[in-house]
Parts: sequence; structure tokens; C-alpha cells
Amino acid sequence: GGRPGRFCLGMATGDPLDFDPASARIFDAPAGQYWADPFLVAHDTGLHAFYEVYDYATGRGHIAAGRIVDGQLTHLGPVLAPDHHLSYPFVFRHGADILMLPESHQTGRLEIWRAVDFPMRWELQATALEGLAPADSTLVERDGQWWLFTNLCRDGFGDHCSELHLYRVDGPQLRQVTPHPLNPVVIGAGSARGGGRVFARDGRLYRTAQDNTHGTYGYGLVIAEIEALSETTYRERPVRRVTPQN
Repeated sequence: GGRPGRFCLGMATGDPLDFDPASARIFDAPAGQYWADPFLVAHDTGLHAFYEVYDYATGRGHIAAGRIVDGQLTHLGPVLAPDHHLSYPFVFRHGADILMLPESHQTGRLEIWRAVDFPMRWELQATALEGLAPADSTLVERDGQWWLFTNLCRDGFGDHCSELHLYRVDGPQLRQVTPHPLNPVVIGAGSARGGGRVFARDGRLYRTAQDNTHGTYGYGLVIAEIEALSETTYRERPVRRVTPQN
């Protein structure tokens, strides 16, 4: 019955495979809020961060933007603030567009937004998975094929931390969304829920995940190497785990 943990943003240098979170500079929210789920995107106007601002008074989050200059974060204000909860603003480039895939599971669908006046004004571009409750979703293109990673709750407890589902899609338009035959491709609170981008290093693909074990949401971070990804196969193995102990 207590409040969720008071998250804040931290900025550290390094690669996802070797950065030291203990060296991060901390940016905390004002009283009555917490900040979480940061994603970065470079733009002609500079490096920007998009993140969840959770308001204890309303009991829901909205998406805000900030600008990063010389290691300092300047909070610019809300960019998506409807009357339902939003978080996890996965932002990415696609051609000339900057797109955002926020976590909007309370709407019962997936939403893609496009920046029309970066970074503050966005318009809805596409929707998918109508009637479901996808959380913490991430898109990635690999060898010309687009993939959607998302967490679905299929119980009555609101648990989005235990099942990772994979879909083959036609791109950010989301006109064709085909579930993977092995869904859910990852099961368990230790690494199922998305924790950031899917990224490539030295020809290898890695997925960022949350460790929500020990009865604690946000207990740790997992980096998993995706060893097999095709229309019929999926396999990954954890290569790094960041927890309070390590």
C-alpha cells in the first residue's frame, strides 16, 4: 500500500556493456514526483532526453522532455500529458522523422507518435495491438526486418513483468503485426520486461531488460545477447546484470 520507490535519472559515461552506474550524476525530480524511463535522441538543436514524470497527486505519469548540455539536464516540460498513464517513451529516428513509442497500456493499444515540432509537439501516427495492454515496448530493425518487443499481461493481477512477446512488423507504420510462434519468448521477472533499447555492438545484438526479482520493481538491469532471431527462432543469454550488489 505504500508509494512506489522514488526513481530519479542518472547520467554516466561509457558503453552499455561496461558503464559504471555508481559514477552517474543524479538528476532528481521536484517534491511530489519521480522521474524514470529515460531515452535519448540527438537532434540539430542538441541532445534531448525523454522520460516519465510520475505525479503522486494524480497517480499517473506523463512524458516530458529535457535538453542535455555539458552533462547538465534542463527540464523543458511535458510533451504528452493525457488523462491516462504514460511512461517508457522509446524515441527513435526513422528516415527524416523522430518517432516515439510510449508505454500506454491503459489505453489498451500500442501507439506511435511523430514529432511535428521537436521536441515539444507530437501527433499520433499509428496504433496496433488493439484490445491488449502492451507495456515497455521497443522496435528494432535487423537485416531489413522490423521486430517489436513488448510485455503483455495475461493474468488478473496486472503483471507486465513476466512475459516478453515478440512480433514481426512492417516497420513503424504497424500495418502488419505477426506474433512470433514461440511467444512468450522470455518468461520470468528476472529478465522478461523491457529495460531500454535493443542495440548492436560488433555485429551482435543486445536487448536491455529489467530485473524485477526480490519482490522489487526496478531491482536491477540486465543486458542479454540475442543469439537467434528469426521468424521461427528466438534465443538470448544474459551477459551483464547490474544490481545493488554488483
